Amino acid sequence: MIVLSPSHKEAIRALEKAKLGPSPTMEQEMSTWDARWRAEALDHYLPQGWSFGIQKDEKLVAYSLIQPLLFFRGLTQTLWVEWFSAQTPESAQKLVEVVYRWARDKHIQAVVVESHKPFAQAFEESPFSTAVQDGLLTLKTSKMK
Repeated sequence: MIVLSPSHKEAIRALEKAKLGPSPTMEQEMSTWDARWRAEALDHYLPQGWSFGIQKDEKLVAYSLIQPLLFFRGLTQTLWVEWFSAQTPESAQKLVEVVYRWARDKHIQAVVVESHKPFAQAFEESPFSTAVQDGLLTLKTSKMK
């Protein structure tokens, strides 16, 4: 596990662009312009120190873009998962565990992800307590009600 920094920007972009295949269509290329991992988003998330990655043989295989939210839904501290990407289900589960344990260590009350995103399944399948409300999947990281 690594804490991502601006130096990981190109590794993230390479990981995501590899998913498009060797010859992406024009529509696929255009979809990257507003992707959650576009350059402007990475410039925002990576310097904050809340985003994590997993490497295998010094190559990035999974990552998350995260930021803290204060006073969201009455909770003092919440982690918002903007984007999450993994090459394998195993690396996805490992990354969910890292995010969950980091949140508990920092006394964050919940981890929140959009339930309709492709990566939400990794959170739903985690052994941690989850709930869905208003399209948001919440992992409880404290003894909140």
